[in-house]
Amino acid sequence: KLLKGETIPELQTYTMAELTNDESQQGEVAAYFLPVEQVDKDNVYDLVVKSGFQTYDDVYRDIPEDQRPPKP
Repeated sequence: KLLKGETIPELQTYTMAELTNDESQQGEVAAYFLPVEQVDKDNVYDLVVKSGFQTYDDVYRDIPEDQRPPKP
């Protein structure tokens, strides 16, 4: 969309000073900040494996099989 010059409503404009906490920085940047999700052992399967971000085998490779959730 950006290459076509289309507007992306989620983008917001930030000054470089805002983003760096350095008032000497000049310029502006359009950005969209994704929501942050804290991953822990209770939600790693849902947030990381189910979403397809990492495979089940990669996430649980060092976890004993009897401590892993059922493999999909």
